Amino acid sequence: MFCNFDHSPPVNHTGFGIQLYEWPDECVWAQLQYERWQQDRDPSYTSTDYLANLEKEWSRRGVCSRCHREVDESLEAQMSALEARVHDATDKLGRIRRLLMSTPDTALRPEIAKILDEQ
Repeated sequence: MFCNFDHSPPVNHTGFGIQLYEWPDECVWAQLQYERWQQDRDPSYTSTDYLANLEKEWSRRGVCSRCHREVDESLEAQMSALEARVHDATDKLGRIRRLLMSTPDTALRPEIAKILDEQ
């Protein structure tokens, strides 16, 4: 099932007569994030049962991390940036290891500094 509703705050999927277990993943995630945000900002938040049901439904679905990234654009951006940083760090570490094997000690420090200073 695909959702045609807007998931920007305030998210409200409750008035359409669709049972929670029938909602698409992106709807459950958007509503869950909104309810968590409401609870965090409002000490008198009263929809704790609804929030608990959303938490249970999200947990029950067992959405894998790859699918979760498709549902949450912010998470996708963060994970992509993290993956790029990991790739960069792995590349730099490999280059430093190769330098250690072939570079005299006196020249090693400036060469390592050059690699680490790259963006």
